[in-house]
Amino acid sequence: MSFRFACLNGRAQLVVGPNNNVVDLAEASGGKFSSEPIEAFRRWDEVRAFAATVTDPGTPVDVTTLDAPSPWPLQSFGIGLNYKSHAEESGMEAPKTPLTFAKFSSSIAGGYADVPVVGGAIDWEVELVVVIGSGGRDIPKAKAWDHIAGVAVGQDISDRALQFAASPPHFDLGKSRKNYSPFGPWLVDAKGLANRDALHMTCTL
Repeated sequence: MSFRFACLNGRAQLVVGPNNNVVDLAEASGGKFSSEPIEAFRRWDEVRAFAATVTDPGTPVDVTTLDAPSPWPLQSFGIGLNYKSHAEESGMEAPKTPLTFAKFSSSIAGGYADVPVVGGAIDWEVELVVVIGSGGRDIPKAKAWDHIAGVAVGQDISDRALQFAASPPHFDLGKSRKNYSPFGPWLVDAKGLANRDALHMTCTL
């Protein structure tokens, strides 16, 4: 069973029970864990073990008020043309090497944040958001999941006019307006996923 992790008013939270109540991580642990989400990710295995011991029923919360589970990431990247049909609809070949672009941290927002619509060429794509726990370099593909804290559902919003205003396009600017990277409302622990290769996502307008 995966535990769930959220952020409320900048503080790390555990999401508990069927009503999605929250438990403040720092308060519940008596200060063992920091209130800052980034510190929880650095000690993710310990947080997971602690979460399994929590019996507090938690405090009700309006999920629309939750911050992004990782509200201030040190780095944020997107992978473009990451499935065949998307490449085809874009009139491009699927790349042999992942097409990677930056999404500035200032674009990160909670899952229910308002997204300002600027101009008339806005696109949206539902995305699987992966939050890294323990970092590393030159990690073998077979061990990649060992470094992942959890996953969430997000949106990759694009201002296509800004993106294609230059040649070659500047993906980072077009995808990094305020609130153009909303995700949440919480993060699901990766190690508890029943089948991480069959995660279903939908996007409805």
